[in-house]
Amino acid sequence: MISYVMSPAWRAIALHLLFGSISTGFTLATTAGCVPPPPATLPPDSALHDTEAHNSIVVWPAGRVAALYPVDEVRAFRYLQHGQVIGFSYGRYAGPVPASIAHGRSAALGRPPSLHRFETRIELNIPGRLPVRSTGEVMVDDTGELIRGFERSNAAELTFSVNDGTFMISDGAEQESLSFAAGTAFMAYMATLHEELMFAQRELRTGEQRWKMVSLSGGTPREWVGEVSYEDGEVTIATNLGERVILRDRRILRIEVEDDALVIEPIEPAPTWPTWEVRGPQTLRYTPPKDASFKVRRIRLPGRSDQPELAGEVLLPNATRPAPVAVYLSASGRGDRYGFAGPPWVDLGAHAITDALAEAGFVVVRFDNPGFGDSTDRLPSWTAQIEDARRALRTAVVQPEADPNQVVLVGHGEGGWKAMRLAAQYRDLVRGVALLGTPGRPYREILRDRAQVYREQLPASLQAEADREHEKMMHELESGAQVPPEFEARAQWIREVLREDPAKLVAAVHCPIWVAQGGRDFETDPQAAVAGLVHAAKRNGKAMDVATYPELDHLFKVESGRSMPARYLTPRPVDERFIASLVAWARKTVAQ
Repeated sequence: MISYVMSPAWRAIALHLLFGSISTGFTLATTAGCVPPPPATLPPDSALHDTEAHNSIVVWPAGRVAALYPVDEVRAFRYLQHGQVIGFSYGRYAGPVPASIAHGRSAALGRPPSLHRFETRIELNIPGRLPVRSTGEVMVDDTGELIRGFERSNAAELTFSVNDGTFMISDGAEQESLSFAAGTAFMAYMATLHEELMFAQRELRTGEQRWKMVSLSGGTPREWVGEVSYEDGEVTIATNLGERVILRDRRILRIEVEDDALVIEPIEPAPTWPTWEVRGPQTLRYTPPKDASFKVRRIRLPGRSDQPELAGEVLLPNATRPAPVAVYLSASGRGDRYGFAGPPWVDLGAHAITDALAEAGFVVVRFDNPGFGDSTDRLPSWTAQIEDARRALRTAVVQPEADPNQVVLVGHGEGGWKAMRLAAQYRDLVRGVALLGTPGRPYREILRDRAQVYREQLPASLQAEADREHEKMMHELESGAQVPPEFEARAQWIREVLREDPAKLVAAVHCPIWVAQGGRDFETDPQAAVAGLVHAAKRNGKAMDVATYPELDHLFKVESGRSMPARYLTPRPVDERFIASLVAWARKTVAQ
C-alpha cells in the first residue's frame, strides 16, 4: 500500500523540518572546567560596536559552544501546528571526549585536539501512529568544525565525517562525498539545538548574514541567508527558509513559520533527558526451515532486453513426478524474494508462505522485485510490475519439475490484483487465485477514506481546506500534471494503479478465488475489502471462498493490540493456522 499524506500542513512541516530546523557547526573549549560561564545577559547596547565595512552592529561575538551549556543540560523544544503539539526535539552537550578516545591512544601521544559531543533525540507524533523517533550525535573539534557523527532511526542510519575538506555521508550501502569548506554550518533533521548553536557560536551582526549549510540527514548543500535585527535584548532573524527566529542571550525563544502555521518553542522548565533509545534498522536474514524437504535452484527470469534483470529462485519439492505450481506475487513491488522490504527493513512474511507451499509439494517461484536483492533497479511502474508477474508465471510453468496444468497464484495486497489479471489472461493455465489482504475497492475510494480519518483530526476551521487539498492532490496524481514532490518517485506507479478496478478484475477471473483477510489489518480495511470482493463475485457469478482471521494483521501475524506501521518492526511469525488454511486450499484446488 502506498504511504499517503493528506494534509498540506503535514507536507509543509516535513519540508520545514528537513531544511529548516536542522544542525550546526560549533566553536568549543577544550574542557568544560576551563571556560568561564556564559554571561547572564548580552552586553548593553552601548557595548555593541559598529562594523564600518558592513554598516551594522555586532550583536554578539563568536561564542565557544562548550561555554554556553553546562555538561548534560537538556534543551527541549515542542513543535506546534495550528496549536496542536506534533513533536519534540531534545538536545544536550554531552561534554568533551578525551583525545585518547577521540583519536586512539597512539594519537594521544601527539596531543591532538579534544573532541566535543552533542546529542539529540527527536520525536514526531503522527495521528494514529506510534511516535517516530530518531537519535543523533555530532563530534566537533576545539574550533567547532565537524569531525564525525551519525543520525539513526528505525528506517535508516547515516554516518558522516569530514576529512581534508570533504564531507562523506553513508547509509551503509551507498556513500556520497561533498566539498566542505571550513565554517560550513551543518544541521540534522528537526534538531533545534543545532540551529540554536549555529547562531550562538558565530559572530552575529545586524543586517544580512549568509553561509553555506549542509544537512546531516541527507540532501544537497544550500546557502543559508538571514536578515538580523536587534531590539531590547532580543534578536530576530528572518531566514530564506521561511522562518522567523527570535533569540535572547544566544538561546532560541521562538521559531515561527507563518505559511505552515508552525511554532517551535522551548519547554520550560526543561524535562529530563529521554530514556528511550533507537536501535536503528534491523538486519534481516533468511533461514530455511529446519529439515526442509525442498531444494532451491537460483534462476534469472527471462525477459526482453529492455526489461530489468529479475533474479529469483525455484523451490523444488521432493517428488518423483511433475508437481503442482505456485507463484507468489507481492504487493507494491518493494521487497526481495523472501518478503524483506524497506527501509525500514521489515519481514513481510512471504518466505514463510512460499516455504510452506514447497513443503506441501508445490514447485514455487519467488523473485526479487526491481531494486531489491539481485534484481536490477528501475522506476516504479504498476504496468511493469504486472509484466514482472507474467515473467514469473512463464518461468514457473517451464520448469522440468512443474506440472503446467496445476497452477495457483498467490497474491498479497495489490499482488492479488496482479494475480487476477494473470488468471484472466491465462485462463487455461491458472486453476485458482488466492487473495491475501487484497483491496476490494479502487484506490481512489481507499485514499478518500484515509483522508477522512486525518480530516477529522484537524480543527473544524481547516477541514474544508483539507477537502480541497485532497481533491487537488488526487487530480495531480491521476493526471500527472503537477505531481506532489513527496510522490514524485512513485508517480507513474500511483497514476497507473489508480486506474485499476478490483470489481472488474474479479469479473474477468474464470477460476476459484480464495480470499483471506486479517481483522486487524490497517492497510486494507477488513470489512470494506471483503465486502467489495464478495459483491463483485456474486454480481458476476464467480466462485469465491472467504476466510477471516480476527486477530491477524495485514501480514497475517498475530496482533494483540492496535496494528500500525511501527508494529511491523517487531519480529513475529506468520500465523500457522492461516498458512495451513492456504496450503489446504491450494492442494484442494489443483486436485479438482
